[in-house]
Formats: sequence, C-alpha cells, structure tokens
Amino acid sequence: MGGMMPIKLLAHVIELPLRTPIRTGHGAIAMRPTILLECRYGDAIFWSEIPAFAHAGYGPTHADMWALLAKEGPAIAKAVANGALADQVTALRHSPMLCHAVDALHVQVQAFEHGQSLMGALGIAPRPVDGRAMVGLHSSPNTLITALEAVHKAGYSAVKLKLSPHALPTVLAALPQAQALFDEVVLDANGTFTANHWPALLDVPPHVVLEQPTHDLGLHIRQPLPNPVRLDEAVTGVADVAVARDLGAGVMLKPVTLGPVSDTLAIINECHALGVPCGISGHLDSGVGRYLQWVLAQHPKLSIRPDFVWSNYYFSDDVLMITPAFVDTAPLAVDYGRFFTATCAF
Repeated sequence: MGGMMPIKLLAHVIELPLRTPIRTGHGAIAMRPTILLECRYGDAIFWSEIPAFAHAGYGPTHADMWALLAKEGPAIAKAVANGALADQVTALRHSPMLCHAVDALHVQVQAFEHGQSLMGALGIAPRPVDGRAMVGLHSSPNTLITALEAVHKAGYSAVKLKLSPHALPTVLAALPQAQALFDEVVLDANGTFTANHWPALLDVPPHVVLEQPTHDLGLHIRQPLPNPVRLDEAVTGVADVAVARDLGAGVMLKPVTLGPVSDTLAIINECHALGVPCGISGHLDSGVGRYLQWVLAQHPKLSIRPDFVWSNYYFSDDVLMITPAFVDTAPLAVDYGRFFTATCAF
C-alpha cells in the first residue's frame, strides 16, 4: 500500500431504527443492527459494512459476524498494516460477507493510491439510478395497498413485494392496484415455496415477475411457471449464471453475499456474455453499504432495474444519507455516533 501506514482498523456496531417495521418470509425487522468497518489510512478514512441480519434465514447472523470479526480482526488489521489486504481477502473466502467488507476497503484503498474514484477504478461511468422499492409482508390487502400508495407517492416507478405461501392471497388481492401504480411489479418469495405450495403460484398473472420462488430449482423444470423468473439467493458464483440461462431466468445479485467485489463483477460480465439479464440488489444496508450498491448499480452491463432505494426510504436518519442529491466525493462523510452501540479496535 505504498509508503503510508494506516493508523488503525475499527469495527462499530450501530443500530438504525426503521421508519416502519418490515415483515418478510423469515421474520419481522424493526431495528437494523449492522457493523461498520473503518480503516484509517494516513489522512484518509475508508468505510465498508457487514450487513448481516439479526435473525437467521439470510445466512450468518449479526451475532455470528461480530464473533467472527473478533476472531479475524487482528489478522485483517495486520494485513492492512502490511499492505497485504489482497491476501487477507483470499483467506476470508470461507465467509463471503466478511470477505466482501474487507475487499470493499481494499478496492477503495487501491483506487485512492491510483488517484481514482471508486467508480472509475471499477470501470463504471455515472448514470441515473432508477431503483425498485421493496414492500414487506402485510396482514391485509388494505394495509398493503396503503403501503404501495406511499411508495408511489415517494417517486418510485417499480416495486418489489415480499411473498410467502401464507401471504399469497393478500398479495394477489392487492396486485391489481400495484400494477395500476407501477411500471413493474416483482414478487420476491425468498425461496419460501416448496413443492406443496408450488401449484398456488399459478394464480399469479403470467406477466408478473417472480423472484427466487423456491430453492428447489428442479421445480422450475418439473413444473414450469409461465412467469418471468429471477434468481437471487441461488446465485453464488459465475457457474450459476449458466443455470439461470438454462432456466430462462434473470439474476439479481447481492454483492455482500458473493465475497470479493471482483466476484460480483465477474458474474456481471458472465451474465452479459451469456445474455442473462442481471441486476443489483441490497441487504437493507446502512448508507455505507448503500453507497457501494449505488456505485455498482451504475455498471453499464446491468440490464435489470436495481433493487435500490434512497436512504430515507427505510431510515429517517442514517450514518450516510444516499439521496438523489448525493455527490460522490472522498472521504465519505460517515457519522455513526448517534447510532453507536459498540466499538472494537484492532
């Protein structure tokens, strides 16, 4: 890392209160705990995020990641000090989310050393980000329609509705209003449909997009649905792009679950080469993770609208507000103090 020496590596646990609790097929979320990594490098400060969820169902939990960071933190700090972050990224591949957070620091430091912006270093040119907003599960069609109207009023022209077998009747009842309000409607089941639930999906209008309806990809072959399908959790590496192509599906990528940033870029390139539609999705990140998602969402080879919302959609306040007026300047103006719950220095 050149001749400069980092001062320290810090990890901060923060808790962000959501504007409104979000219900998904894996549980409800009212408070968003997450972990920020702060790398002080000479006069520069770089940030990344480990946005694991408090509850199980989306991979390692927040507690799992904090415990793993306590174990791996000294080695990460040593790698920072010795200019060996690239080696540490390789060593952390067993934990994709931690690996991603460390590599996010690495790519920012590399860009800084070469006098580049992060976007320039990743080969991305600025373009408008027109995202798709997410609406969680609701107990009645009326409350769901009220939520949809609020999303439309906030200026979003596309929406993703969380879906589960239990919630299907409610979603179907609200679907006509959703289609009247938005240019595109996606139903995201997070893999909650099994073979027993599968026939119920035939009630979904055939032009509505279904995202990751099941983790059993063989169901798509045995009992094909007429709907456009996108894979999300099922895509973990470049080899899965061919699977999506064979299913006639698109893919939505969550970079924080894929390990190094280079792996996300490799999957985007493979999708482009194989003609598989591809988009970027988030992980209910704070502004730190949302910043990197915003950068990646502008990649020229992405053809699906990103699952991206501005910071004020989920949070009335954030450590870094990513808004339509956001200007990409370094260093990031991260202010975590009012959300702080714990810090660990390595």
